[in-house]
Amino acid sequence: MHHLQGLNHQFTAKQTAETEALLDRVYDTLHSLPWAGTIHGFSVDLQMVYLSSYLSTRWLTDEHEGQMLGLLEHDIIMSGQRRSVIIENTLFTEKLKASYAARDEYHTSSAYKWPKGRGEDMAGTGRNKLGTIAHTGGNHWIALVIDFGASIVYFGDSLGGPLSDELWRCIDWWTHVHTDARFMLQAMPITKQTDGFSCGILGWNALCGFFLGWRLLSGTMRAVLDERMKVFLRIVQWHNERVSELAYRLTDS
Repeated sequence: MHHLQGLNHQFTAKQTAETEALLDRVYDTLHSLPWAGTIHGFSVDLQMVYLSSYLSTRWLTDEHEGQMLGLLEHDIIMSGQRRSVIIENTLFTEKLKASYAARDEYHTSSAYKWPKGRGEDMAGTGRNKLGTIAHTGGNHWIALVIDFGASIVYFGDSLGGPLSDELWRCIDWWTHVHTDARFMLQAMPITKQTDGFSCGILGWNALCGFFLGWRLLSGTMRAVLDERMKVFLRIVQWHNERVSELAYRLTDS
């Protein structure tokens, strides 16, 4: 609770009616949310305490990015793009790097089954766009879309930097292995970062803009904090819905 109170006090002068409504919803949620147990409905089971980071200015971890990518995947399915778009978690590009480093064993070792299978799937089916959040530069998140249909790699860096040579070499090699084509590199629209902690939420917002047509965040501190609260509320809602489904199945059995 003290994380939210600190944010509320720090940015009181910049609150809007939307912010006040969000704060009311978050306070109500915090009062009813059990902080013991795990968060349900995502690929990785995390303790409830992980949710507190969304209500702070902490750097978001792989686990947080994974939860947000899970929400994006759901939204993409609901938008009718299930057959053309695949969302991968943040470990995918790390596996690509490992595959590139051991590329002589790529086709024979089971250690690279994930990227190999995904590459074959993307090159041979109607699923032609892969979206993810990639870790680069030590503690920085960027948005990444690999478009097999157009042979383009889109990237969004909220700090305005280029795609790292290391990551580009891995992607260029991987896409060429599975398509025999050379992909172009193109920047995607993304909000400029003005602090040291918002790369994760801005990268995710850029993917939502790319796939779902969402409006990009304004880049103000207020907009970033509001978006973190919205993500917190969506994750709790998703968790509650999964818990309700489980309870219904148990009572119905």
